[in-house]
Amino acid sequence: MKKITLLLFLALAGRATCQTFPPLDLNLIVSSVDAASGRRELSLELLATKIPKDDRVRMEKAIDDLNVSISRDRTNAILFLERGLLKKQLSMWLDATADIERALRNDPKENEAHFYLSELWMMQGSRYNALSEIEQYIKQCPDSAKAFYQKGLVLTFLFKTKVRNFKEQCLESIPEFEKAIALKPNYREALLVRGYCSQFLALFELALADYDKVLAAHPDDSLVYFLAGSLYDEQKDMANACKSYTKAKDLGAKVPDRILKRTCPGK
Repeated sequence: MKKITLLLFLALAGRATCQTFPPLDLNLIVSSVDAASGRRELSLELLATKIPKDDRVRMEKAIDDLNVSISRDRTNAILFLERGLLKKQLSMWLDATADIERALRNDPKENEAHFYLSELWMMQGSRYNALSEIEQYIKQCPDSAKAFYQKGLVLTFLFKTKVRNFKEQCLESIPEFEKAIALKPNYREALLVRGYCSQFLALFELALADYDKVLAAHPDDSLVYFLAGSLYDEQKDMANACKSYTKAKDLGAKVPDRILKRTCPGK
């Protein structure tokens, strides 16, 4: 089976309540394309967020200040939570997890900690812990679209057996994305991943419908045009594949030249 590997850079910063949506952004960047046909799996690689040097210095200084405050008051849940979130942004997954777990021990009512812990365990590849934390969060915030989206991500990208089965994972995760979209109809990220799962399952009309919904709200979304191009490519519809890939490139996507040469002969 041929594959397209896509990197998912998840910027998961900022503190939120049950009813708000954090500055969560999902950018799918094409890493490698080596297929003329066949279904493509979507692989998740959680990479360290690239933080400008000046911002990193300021964040490290903030951590130093929090270290002093925590040394004076180790019962304050907010101090541990804030330090944990800073470490999370700096990709210090283990230290961030320890701080946020401590915040939760200090204040069991700090429910948002469960959401952040789910993200952190997902980044560390622990499906069981990531699901456990997000399910606890959902119990307290049953109307949170971001919670169902997060659960969908865990089910999509972390597999429960040693053998990866992306089809099974998509079948398991799509209902969670549907819950997120029901609560937030224009949820770009949920529509994108549900669309790609539908594409992988050969539910092409459903996938295109999700991509169209994203484009209705984000007409310059280069990623959606790339995904649509890969869908048409898979169906051997080279005219539409060429059109979509070209649009994606015009909008700034890094579409490999070999893809354009194959789908746009003579151009």
